[in-house]
Amino acid sequence: MKKLICLLTAFLIIFASSTAFAADGGDAEPSDSPSDGVWSSDCSDLGDAYSYSGIEVYKQSPSDAEIFYGDTETLQRNVSSGGEVVYAIPYITSLHAVAYHWSGEEFEPFKFEFSGDGETWTSAEVEYTSESEEGKWTRAVYDAPQIDEGYGFVKIIWPQNPTYWTPVLGEVSAQFDEPSPRSIEIKNESYMTIPRFDMAEYALEGAVYDQLGLELPAEISWRVELGEELSGVSYDEKKNSVIIDGGASPGAKFNIFASVEGTELETSLEVTLENFVYGDFNNDLKVDETDLNGALENYLKEGGCEGWDTIRYLDINGDEVINIIDIAYIAKQIQSQEEK
Repeated sequence: MKKLICLLTAFLIIFASSTAFAADGGDAEPSDSPSDGVWSSDCSDLGDAYSYSGIEVYKQSPSDAEIFYGDTETLQRNVSSGGEVVYAIPYITSLHAVAYHWSGEEFEPFKFEFSGDGETWTSAEVEYTSESEEGKWTRAVYDAPQIDEGYGFVKIIWPQNPTYWTPVLGEVSAQFDEPSPRSIEIKNESYMTIPRFDMAEYALEGAVYDQLGLELPAEISWRVELGEELSGVSYDEKKNSVIIDGGASPGAKFNIFASVEGTELETSLEVTLENFVYGDFNNDLKVDETDLNGALENYLKEGGCEGWDTIRYLDINGDEVINIIDIAYIAKQIQSQEEK
């Protein structure tokens, strides 16, 4: 949950700043789509990093910074091994980075990894070009022009050079997209119970997820196909619920369809009708300790008491009181299941 909150917070921050960045210009390539935003760090501090280890900000005067092509603030490793920085950039679509490598040592490139949750990482093939001028460090430009969907974190890893203070990272920028529907899920169970009393109402529930697998507040369109021969089952479009009464046939099936308007997303669920189980207090088609605890907590409650419509499922023999007969029946059912 912490990772998801971080991603959402990061998205709000970079989305709000993308317009200002675009107006000020920058080294990043222009967006391929008007909906894409741009995120940027000049490596002048570590406040925009999600996490980091073994690095610090390295500042130089403008005259001394000529070896870095005028860049006065960079990120430098401050340990003999290790060194990495992680940025949270939700819905990232491309990456651009500039680094400086000391020419007195063999060139070893930075490594890049991407993650959707900040915990599981995938190595990335990032292209780079380099240029050298006399009296200056080698300037390397790293680009990942097209990043697959599903990533929201970028890790930049320093090469393990013998000299710890080389290379340094000069700037990082990225393009990111807006969240949009990518998958849809029906959350209802694949069975619905035929009620012992009255009618049962099952509200249809679902969720739509974006590129990162985060739930979107998208509206779901529902459709229920009951079949002409199916009796005891109806669909209330206003309540968005399936209504089942005691006349339904155990084993009968019907289908639920969910879609998102304006997209090609659609999924379906085949539902099988199951008969009620005596003593099943929480309607999960089994009798277990949850049901036994329910009977004990409601011991000696009678018909007409507050909440009776719910606890009456514990009244096995129908005498409108939760007594030792009902408790004994539920306990015996649990024992029989355990013996099997």
